[in-house]
Amino acid sequence: MKTATPFRLALLGIVSLGGSSSGRGEQALPRQPALETIDQIRRLMHDRRDHLVSIKVEFRSWHQQNLGTARHERSVVAAKGGRRYALLWHGEFSHPEEDPRAYIQLLDGENWNVLNTYFREYDVSRKFAVRSYTDKILFHPVFESLGWWPPDDTNPPARQDGRRFFADDVVDDERCRVVGRELIDGRWCHVVEVANSDRLWIDCARGVVICQKRYASGGDHAEITAMEASDLREVSPGFFLPYRMRRIQRARNLDVTTVIDSYSINEVVDSQFQIEVTPGTLIYDRDTDTYRQVPGGFEVMDRVVRWVKANVQASERSANFNANQVAVMGLGGIAAGVAAAWAQARRGRNLVEKRVIDDEPA
Repeated sequence: MKTATPFRLALLGIVSLGGSSSGRGEQALPRQPALETIDQIRRLMHDRRDHLVSIKVEFRSWHQQNLGTARHERSVVAAKGGRRYALLWHGEFSHPEEDPRAYIQLLDGENWNVLNTYFREYDVSRKFAVRSYTDKILFHPVFESLGWWPPDDTNPPARQDGRRFFADDVVDDERCRVVGRELIDGRWCHVVEVANSDRLWIDCARGVVICQKRYASGGDHAEITAMEASDLREVSPGFFLPYRMRRIQRARNLDVTTVIDSYSINEVVDSQFQIEVTPGTLIYDRDTDTYRQVPGGFEVMDRVVRWVKANVQASERSANFNANQVAVMGLGGIAAGVAAAWAQARRGRNLVEKRVIDDEPA
């Protein structure tokens, strides 16, 4: 017979607490749960982390002013052990290969690789698989909002300048204390705090969900980041995850809402962390500063030429574009034409990315 762990006992509270009613009229408040100690909450957090070994999330993100419109980003992220995967493309395109700004980031445990799915340009590196380059995927807002770090990752949770960001790590801080309880969306949450730094609102009755989170600066203690999670749904027996998240970064004036389309829990396959190199892909080895191209892929070359014609002509002077290069490619001069057009496409694409990078929800 299995012993009832604190995690399982906490989940039994779902039955007694019940959910908030959507009916009209005055509703009785849910009964307050017994106040958990910080050590009990730590154990619940550790049980949750051990239960969730791998995850894959498909979602859409909007800046608040564009909420509900086609101006959004579509993404897929996955994590398992020390590996991470992130695919991003923009909502006006039905498929990543139609979007010139779409990319896949892959940290496979040893290499840090980035593929532009439109241009089929694949940057690979072993020496750049270090935190200063991989922070964006390790600190991905979805992973951070869930407060989860893979239990099989031998690396410690990502921190920035020593600052703890992931909820598992924050709760383990020896300064962390339970300071009370508050109702969030009709559910009682334990309020956990590192004084003048972090505050978490944790629903301990539904598999330990981080319903709200606030970061304050170390100096004047002003709030710098706020996160909210809602629309909690049961994704496996007794285990709940949010299907809607909101993240506000005061310093960057960012307010982004994320809607989850699907979760895959503990079913992430190893092939998720591999990128198929298809014909026409231009592989750039950043460690050796060398290029090689996978033979074939004429449709990719045609796509690059179309993009160059449509976008680089507007910046001929800054990119020093030579129109004869397009003619060379059109005549099938693969060896010289592909390299030249790819280089010009990279310069032209950088001009576009420079204008949009500060507006990326992720």
